[in-house]
Amino acid sequence: MKKLLPDITCPHCWAHFPPHDLLWLAEHPDLQGDLRLSGPISTKGDRTFQHCFRPIRFDLNNRPLDLEGIPCTKRACPNCHLFIPERLLDTPPLFLSIAGAPQAGKSYYLGNMVYHVQKAAARFGLNFNDEATELNGLINRYKNTFYGQNDQELYVDIEKTEEVGELWYSTIYDGIHKYAYPRPFVFGVRLKEDKHPHAKQKENRERILCLYDNAGESFLPGMEKRLHPVTRHLAESSAVLFLFDPTQDPNLRSVLRKTSEDPQLESVQDKGPRVESGTQDPDQQQILNVVAERIKAERQSGGTMIDAPLIVLVAKADVLPPIEGVPCFQDVTNATYKAVNTTCYDKSESLWKLNLSTIRDISNSLRAFMEQHVPQFVSAAEANWSPDQIYYVPVSALGRSPHRVQREDGQGSYLAIRPDNLRPLFVELPMLLAFHLANNKLVLSAD
Repeated sequence: MKKLLPDITCPHCWAHFPPHDLLWLAEHPDLQGDLRLSGPISTKGDRTFQHCFRPIRFDLNNRPLDLEGIPCTKRACPNCHLFIPERLLDTPPLFLSIAGAPQAGKSYYLGNMVYHVQKAAARFGLNFNDEATELNGLINRYKNTFYGQNDQELYVDIEKTEEVGELWYSTIYDGIHKYAYPRPFVFGVRLKEDKHPHAKQKENRERILCLYDNAGESFLPGMEKRLHPVTRHLAESSAVLFLFDPTQDPNLRSVLRKTSEDPQLESVQDKGPRVESGTQDPDQQQILNVVAERIKAERQSGGTMIDAPLIVLVAKADVLPPIEGVPCFQDVTNATYKAVNTTCYDKSESLWKLNLSTIRDISNSLRAFMEQHVPQFVSAAEANWSPDQIYYVPVSALGRSPHRVQREDGQGSYLAIRPDNLRPLFVELPMLLAFHLANNKLVLSAD
């Protein structure tokens, strides 16, 4: 049995506490209605949260007994009373925050990223698996939207992440106020004993990954509230992944239209409201500044540079024009794409590793393109992060343009894609890079 961590971090409310403060979740179906929690535990609303308690009775196997004498196995946070996965008690968490503007495609990216990281992990000597299926229901639904369809010719899309709703948030009640916290997605990142060269030190290197899917509106100025601290995970993050959407920048849009007919490049007025607060494109520079301000405020770091890496995911990269030094995603048969080796195979260790020099070269070329067309965004990044801590990575969750599909009721249209047309590009790379940049070097580099 592994040794418990001396300091545990709740993935829901980010409270820190020693293991002896943990509560237990009652198992008996009559012991429901915990005073700290309100609302259903599932989206169907057919079950309420189980009562939390501090045990005083145990069975012969040393399992705590609830008030009805039923043995219990699940722990809960002493602050918010929400379920804490077992492995977070003995394995350090790795918090990664994904930020971006409304409708930048964070949910599309997350669903595709998880699928492809799970496929790629073994090549890097890792196991990447669900650590808490009851917490990962939403992200698995994203993934299965694309990869679990029986009818591969059916047009599919993912519903927008909202600012409220039990699908995305848990509600905590303190007797006077209600607080909303984002539901975490929790995955185990473990070293394969027969593959990873540092498997013997796995107790010091393995991590439990905690991810969050916030509505883009949560990153707008003034949207973080004391009773709605939905982006406070930024302060715990070992890296920030910022999803920059080139189709939502008016300057870039005019450039992209010269080489792409993607329907996402339609004008704001043609598409209707894209941000609930109005019909203007979101200011992605401002949103990045808000992210930086919140990190500094929570960490009380003042005007210093943020020490966690910033990985800028230039999303929907299949609409980008040819850029020297950057893979051309408009045509994946293009030699410039095929020749890119962001990973390489180390025969001596029978292991795939990141090619950091290639990744940095791509980053530098993409930064030059961004500085030419959106210099204010590059300036915002470098005002808050050291340039050597910033990586620009092109990604495309779909790999091609979505189609505009008419609604069955004839009331308007929406953008969707057929699963058999998917060709995600580089979606796993930012996460693998984040695993490398973390201090424990989960993914190794060939450089």
